[in-house]
Amino acid sequence: MPYKEREIGKLYYTIGEVADMFRVNTSLIRFWEKEFEILKPV
Repeated sequence: MPYKEREIGKLYYTIGEVADMFRVNTSLIRFWEKEFEILKPV
């Protein structure tokens, strides 16, 4: 199955929405926020 990029529908997403998009737990998103300075919640 070829890769298909999603259209960006909005500028901001909840942590739950991001976790669903990447099929990971919200705790992993929180970990990434601490590890990588470029990821900053608004």
